[in-house]
Amino acid sequence: MNEESNKKINFKTSRNNPFWDFIVANYFLLVGLVLASGLIYLILHYDLSQGNRIPGVTEARGFTINFKDSVVVDEILVESGQLVSKGDPLFRLKREDLASRQYANETELQTALMELNIHSGRRWDKDKWVVFLEKRKKNQSLSPLEMRFLTFVENKKALASEEKSLEVVSPIDGLAGELQVSASETIPPFQPLLEIFHLKPTLVRSYIPESFSFASLTQNRASNIKSISRDYQVKGEIVSIGSMLTELPERFQKDPSMRIYGREIKVSLPKGNDFYLGEKVMVSFEGNQ
Repeated sequence: MNEESNKKINFKTSRNNPFWDFIVANYFLLVGLVLASGLIYLILHYDLSQGNRIPGVTEARGFTINFKDSVVVDEILVESGQLVSKGDPLFRLKREDLASRQYANETELQTALMELNIHSGRRWDKDKWVVFLEKRKKNQSLSPLEMRFLTFVENKKALASEEKSLEVVSPIDGLAGELQVSASETIPPFQPLLEIFHLKPTLVRSYIPESFSFASLTQNRASNIKSISRDYQVKGEIVSIGSMLTELPERFQKDPSMRIYGREIKVSLPKGNDFYLGEKVMVSFEGNQ
């Protein structure tokens, strides 16, 4: 039997092989599986090789308006969602004890002033006595009455400063958030009254998935922030890294039905950046992981 006949017999025999029959019958399925496996590998390889790239959303840092003492909201001069400029009035507050303290101090001040005029034979007003005593105390000691008078004068200035601080103004140009108080309400110390947000994003909030390794990430590390919808990119700097795992918000998950956890990370944006609030971006970190 010649060589050509042997080849035909072997080929025919191989075609009767069940394994070969399975391959032939499922040729397109197998090719599809190979291609899909390759695509998955490329995606995973890309994610791992580019593992220092994570999605983020731009946000604006806010200024919380609160007060160190208990106060009463006398008047609200701003509305939620209102654009405000630096120095615009927001609230007028009252301190229940301030008026009584001012009255008591003013009474003592006027009594001391009257006694000074009686003992000196003068008829000076408060301001003239202040100038006179401030000059004289540089060269000689003052009497107890004169020192008491100046103490009440200083108390009056301090109380006036307290009263001025109850006229709350906006610290920045920005957007007023939701009002946390109502008129005539008594507010405990440090309870937020309102938050004022910058008009431009100041930071990017993102999450490091727990499956990623970012052992060397530290604050102040440089990063690149790029818009995912347009050709725009700036440099930023890490300002905080969360130490606790939390569930990622839906916007940060490819499949909302899966619960993915990670650490929150915040990256500062440079002033004058051209991002808009709530814009989705990709954050990449410079240097090796």
